[in-house]
Amino acid sequence: MKQSATEEDVERIKSKAVEQGHEPLVIYGVERTVVAVSGKVIEDNRAIMRLLENVHEVIPVGRPYKLASRSFKEGNTEVKIKDLVVGGKELAFIAGPDSAEYREQTLETAEGVVASGGNGLRGGAFKPRTSPYSFQGLGEEGLIMLREAADIHNLPLFSEIMDVQHLEMMEKYVDVLQIGARNMQNF
Repeated sequence: MKQSATEEDVERIKSKAVEQGHEPLVIYGVERTVVAVSGKVIEDNRAIMRLLENVHEVIPVGRPYKLASRSFKEGNTEVKIKDLVVGGKELAFIAGPDSAEYREQTLETAEGVVASGGNGLRGGAFKPRTSPYSFQGLGEEGLIMLREAADIHNLPLFSEIMDVQHLEMMEKYVDVLQIGARNMQNF
C-alpha cells in the first residue's frame, strides 16, 4: 500500500481479496502496510488490484514461506525473549539436554551452556515414543528442573510441546514453545 493509504483503502483491498476467494492478512509495518493473500492468484486479479486506489504495487511471491520472505518484509524480524534477541545482530546460541531427567545434571548442563557462550536453555520434558512402555519424559517435574536451571543463569527457556493438553502447564514454566515437525502436521 502507499504510505498515504487509509484504513478505508486497506478494507477495500481486503474485501476485493475475499471476493476473489482469498483470506487477506494485513501487516502494519513502520514504512508501509502490506495486504498479503495466499493461494493461486490469477493475473487478471492482480491487474484489478493494481488499479485500486493507494495500491503501491502487487508483488507475486513464488516461493515457499511467503510471510518470512524478504519480498514480503524487508529487514530482520527480531524477537526479544528476556535479554535474548533472536534475529538481531548477535548469534542466538540455545542449547541444553535432550531430556531433563536429573536435577543436578540439568543444572550442570545449564552451567555448561553459559560457559560455552550460550544465551538460551532448551530442554525436553516430554519425549515422543512409539511404545507406551518407553521413557516419555518427566513432564511437569522436568519443566520445574529446567525452569530452575534457566532462572539460576538468567536464561530464557525453550521446550517442545508434544500435546495441546500440555499448553496450560507449560506456559507456567517455558518462555518459548518449540513445535517440532511431527507436531506441525494436522493428523
